[in-house]
Amino acid sequence: MNTKLPRLFVPAVTSVALVAGFSVWPVSGDVFATAQQAQRTQRPGLGQTVPNFSLEETPLEDALNFLENLTGITFFVDWTRLEQVGVERSTPISMQLRGTSARKTLSLMLDTASSFEPLTFYVDGGIVHITTLEQADSEMIVRVYDIRDLLHVAPDFIGTMNV
Repeated sequence: MNTKLPRLFVPAVTSVALVAGFSVWPVSGDVFATAQQAQRTQRPGLGQTVPNFSLEETPLEDALNFLENLTGITFFVDWTRLEQVGVERSTPISMQLRGTSARKTLSLMLDTASSFEPLTFYVDGGIVHITTLEQADSEMIVRVYDIRDLLHVAPDFIGTMNV
């Protein structure tokens, strides 16, 4: 028995993204290229490899300043929220790392600083914001991806399936 599958068609020109109740209609391919370029320039170098280093009972504020100077990444630390969960500027950090990425190094620093309340970071506008997981989850970050290469007309598979 031959079963005819429905033909799927997704028009590439009229793709719509709904974000928080607002619709965004792409005008041309240049819109995607511009948005992607803006996102690339906003990303700090969290993927760069950090040289070998060791911290012994170093205050969190000094450890973050050290990492900031080492990588050239700008950090914004929400000290008010961190202090609300018991993480002080003077919280001691001890670690010894070899050849890890800046992202992993920062993540390990934050894990070391707070064993009870999870700390995290997110990137917005080229700045790394360090805060509590609860606060980071409440922030909305809009990212634009060019998916035109995924949009296509599915072929009609008449006679290819015997069910």
